Amino acid sequence: MSASSLDNDLIKADTAEGTMDNNVMFSYGSVTQMRKYNPGPNKVSVLLKGYFYSGDGGGGMFYWDPDSELEHDGGLVIAPNDTKVGRYIRICESDYRNVKWFGAVGSGSSNDTDAILNAIASLPASGGTIRFPGGTYNVSQTLNIGNGDGVSVRSDFNGIKLIGCGAGFGIYGDKEPTVIKAVRDVDAVISVNGRISDVVIEGIEINCASLAQTGIFARAVNSLRISNVSIRMFNKSGLHIVGGTGIGNGNVNCRFESVNAISTTDNITCLLIDGDTNTCATEDCTFIDCRFDIHTTAGSNSVIIRNAHGLDFYRCHFAGYNDKESNYLVLDSSVDGTPYGNTFYDCSILRINVIEEGGHTIGDNFFYGYGTYDNELPPTHPRLHGITDSGIPFQIGE
Repeated sequence: MSASSLDNDLIKADTAEGTMDNNVMFSYGSVTQMRKYNPGPNKVSVLLKGYFYSGDGGGGMFYWDPDSELEHDGGLVIAPNDTKVGRYIRICESDYRNVKWFGAVGSGSSNDTDAILNAIASLPASGGTIRFPGGTYNVSQTLNIGNGDGVSVRSDFNGIKLIGCGAGFGIYGDKEPTVIKAVRDVDAVISVNGRISDVVIEGIEINCASLAQTGIFARAVNSLRISNVSIRMFNKSGLHIVGGTGIGNGNVNCRFESVNAISTTDNITCLLIDGDTNTCATEDCTFIDCRFDIHTTAGSNSVIIRNAHGLDFYRCHFAGYNDKESNYLVLDSSVDGTPYGNTFYDCSILRINVIEEGGHTIGDNFFYGYGTYDNELPPTHPRLHGITDSGIPFQIGE
């Protein structure tokens, strides 16, 4: 449809007697409305007021390129219906996206999977920021970050950042938080697929809704950053980290700050740092002010550490309320001599379980300010060394 046949829903601004030149500006109330029209043969600026309706957060500035044949993606590139040539091109930073630009609603009642995946896919190979305004975003399949296989295929994309408005209370406690909620049984809500580097997940609550097996799965990641993230109601693991296979496919230099994983389902593990003789180690990673809470569940573990070394935990809580049927910190020597060289500073750990099977043993691990304020007993295993919060040493010099 040409500009001369635009109906009353299409407002032309800054025009002179309806002529069309580079100064003409069109305004649409929705993407559906925008796709009805072809503004003609000249490049013009276009205002989109909203994706579904004005003010819904999906709008922005575009320009009409009459010669473009770019693929329609529903967010950055909008093609009019039944038009082979000519596209509306969003004016924005090359490395910034908002999921509402692609049709995400965040109402807790719509399925926002395709919109989120399209936003991620639209980023350049060097990555960028995907912004999630406050709201509940329902997803029915795993949100894949990167396309590596942890073996021989490296991810074509790095530096992807998923940024929300807070995991539980929003910004300053007075704005709606960002929740990504599973609405179908999936292996993981978010999967970070390496070898990949510089991925960030921040300010998001991941609600597995007793459907998703895992909140966040990460393999072969370098400099992964997860902060202010809450993971709950998972069926298997909250945060599952495992190295890939082959040289260079470990997990290195990752940082986890204010991560809270809690579930009330039996037989779960809040944090699983996995691995065996076939996988690369997780090493030189830091956990700060995290809580891994198995609540009153049975057969559960707050944290399991297997093939890992050089990890630092600061002020972390390995929590739960069923110490007869569940475990708190488990050190599993699935690879002989590991885990080793891990240090725990001012952490609250009710009990430490050591698994040494098949002739394997763990290495030396260290605890400083080992919390005893809830009547926790210091560990007695000869490979666990440290000082309690009251200054009592254990296995020092052994």
